[in-house]
This record gives sequence, structure tokens and C-alpha cells, in this order.
Amino acid sequence: MSEVRMQLDEQTLQRLLKSGHLCAADFRCLDCESKACVWRLLLQQAARQCEHKAVSELPL
Repeated sequence: MSEVRMQLDEQTLQRLLKSGHLCAADFRCLDCESKACVWRLLLQQAARQCEHKAVSELPL
């Protein structure tokens, strides 16, 4: 399989991850800075999902 090397700004990556159009399993980071950024974005997204689920499960 051929590879494509590209660069995205953080906001675009965040939008693609949040929308589900891109999954962390679909790519790999080429340097430590990028990996740290991706980890931070994924953790933030997971925290938001947990907060949303916790709020939606509150009794009415």
C-alpha cells in the first residue's frame, strides 16, 4: 500500500477526530510533538464524551 505524507493544523485534526471522519488507528505520528498533540486531543475528546454521557444519565 502506498503512503501519503501530509500536515494538518491542530484545529483541522480536532474537527476530523470529533466528527468521526478520522480515527487515531488510521494514522501514525512522525515525531514526539505530534504524538503529544494527538494524545491531548484524544484525551480531551474522551473527557467531553464522558461528561456528556454522565449528564445524559442524570435522573430527571
